[in-house]
Amino acid sequence: MQNKLLYYIVPILQICTITFIDNPWMILWSIYVIIPLLDEILAFDYFNPKQTKELEDDISYRIPLYLVVVLDWCLMFTVLNHLTWNDVSWFDTIGLMSIWGGLSSNNFTVGHELLHKDTKLDKFLGTYTLVKSLYCHYNIEHVFTHHRYVGTPLDAVSAEKGQSLHSFTPKAIVVQWKEAWKQKEKMQRYTILNILMCILIYRLYSTKGFIFYLIQVYQSIAYLEASNYIEHYGLRRKLLPNNQYEQISDHHSWNAPHRITNHLLFKLQRHSDHHKYPSKPYQILEIDPESPILPCGYLVSIMIAQFPKVWMDLMDPLITGYRSKQLYEESRKKVRRFLVKFGVFASCLMIYSLYD
Repeated sequence: MQNKLLYYIVPILQICTITFIDNPWMILWSIYVIIPLLDEILAFDYFNPKQTKELEDDISYRIPLYLVVVLDWCLMFTVLNHLTWNDVSWFDTIGLMSIWGGLSSNNFTVGHELLHKDTKLDKFLGTYTLVKSLYCHYNIEHVFTHHRYVGTPLDAVSAEKGQSLHSFTPKAIVVQWKEAWKQKEKMQRYTILNILMCILIYRLYSTKGFIFYLIQVYQSIAYLEASNYIEHYGLRRKLLPNNQYEQISDHHSWNAPHRITNHLLFKLQRHSDHHKYPSKPYQILEIDPESPILPCGYLVSIMIAQFPKVWMDLMDPLITGYRSKQLYEESRKKVRRFLVKFGVFASCLMIYSLYD
């Protein structure tokens, strides 16, 4: 069974950040240490819902999505007010900017979910909630390019084996932006909105606040592209004799059954099913245990991907050997070793923040 309350993790984190804005490191520690720890402790989530029609029509699953959209605006203005008009230490500034960037990136997850829904309101919210990240054109490239060409060289956000995150990200950003201009009218509208957004932030918060805003824009986009990177890393569709690529299947996306991160990301980790049925609401997405399964959730995968050698050592053997239980268990041991090291480092930062 699904626990609806767990889908409120992101709204709760947004509210906590706004409420306890003077102590961002505690919240940051909760996200990057406690959530991965719970993912390791709790049983994997392989439950596939049966009463799909009833769940699909349940409006209560949309409430946390709408909350994230509203609270993301509140979070942006609260953080900018705090950093612009208060004397905040460099250490707390780093902590607050880090958590703001991370939570804002989840706005992409929600925007992505809403883009694939069938109502005009949802599509509107899914597109224009991304104006804060100056990335409304995501709705063009994701729907019309990524879903069509995923796992092929024609898709800029399908990472090849051996490609580092740091070489992948700038290329993905530039190519998507250039390709989106094929829909000129939409891009002209989005460009005007981006300019207006920048003018608004500059007028409200001067140069100092505008710099903080641009840093957050970069962070949220970097998180998005890191998510794109891990979702299809090294998984390629074959080119058939008729010069067409094979049909998209479960084996062209990395999935993750890690329970807490699954709710944090609104089941984005059931990614294969999403690509087969893009309009499927998150609450009825399914996972096949025989599909490519990551040894850690998307959150930890993004953390590890920051270190290319560690990432490739973890993932490259799994690309062709993901069905090997022995190989999978070895990869999980590597993840645990990484989490121990990172947990110690993050805990030291959190403790330091208490005395700063």
